[in-house]
Amino acid sequence: MVGYCTRLRDRELHWLLPARGEQLAAFPLVPFCSRIDEGRFTFAGRDVALSPNLPPEPHAIHGHGWQNPWTLEYCDDTQARLSFDYPSGGDWPWAYRAEQRFVLSDGVLKVEMVLINLSHEPMPAGLGMHPYFARTNGVEVLAGVGEMWETDERSMPTRRIPLPDGLEFARGVRLNRQVIDNVFTDWVGNLVVRWPEWDASMSLSASGIFGHLVIYVPRGEDFFCLEPVSNVTDAFNMLSRRTAGHGVFVLEPDEQLDGHVTFKPDYR
Repeated sequence: MVGYCTRLRDRELHWLLPARGEQLAAFPLVPFCSRIDEGRFTFAGRDVALSPNLPPEPHAIHGHGWQNPWTLEYCDDTQARLSFDYPSGGDWPWAYRAEQRFVLSDGVLKVEMVLINLSHEPMPAGLGMHPYFARTNGVEVLAGVGEMWETDERSMPTRRIPLPDGLEFARGVRLNRQVIDNVFTDWVGNLVVRWPEWDASMSLSASGIFGHLVIYVPRGEDFFCLEPVSNVTDAFNMLSRRTAGHGVFVLEPDEQLDGHVTFKPDYR
């Protein structure tokens, strides 16, 4: 069974874009978020080399959960619980278990996520959610964020900078002419997407582990992504270099990391 959302719709309005090809409505980021530079990092004296998993990109990206089958543990009309067990011995040297619980109540979708270290040594870890939204001409995003990680031509972060002109998301930013693929820091945990063409909006809120927000607005596409994440791009290498602000959690054996993301649609 797939471990991602295929759609979220109501009254013929798609709040999350329906899955199509490699684009999914929303998928989990586990056991790390975003990219690891060419899949290589060092942790606790161990060199790790992960295979690139989104050709032709040279990096490892988004972890395992979005490309592997999950087990359905429970399902009824309003809830579903899924699990994913990763054994030790692969490219990723730590065994872990991931769980997702989807709860739909009064039109609000809540996704609860858990990551448990099942290995006998500490494991670097991160969690996130990667939803896709419709990019209309008038769509606007409001979000309280602090700074932005500037990136190089390989999509790797180089330095934190103040929000550039035109990206003051606390006042609202229209995305019709934007091209963005950056991590934003100090996210307050909530945001609003407004579609004036539809007289509709969606509030997204996330628990405290998701201190960063990835905003992805590609050139010439009809979608954009707002990704609540715990770690920044290439965070494990930042950890080994002792770069501040990486967002990595180090889980001891049997320790777990958990969080939730809530999608609340609203008609004006």
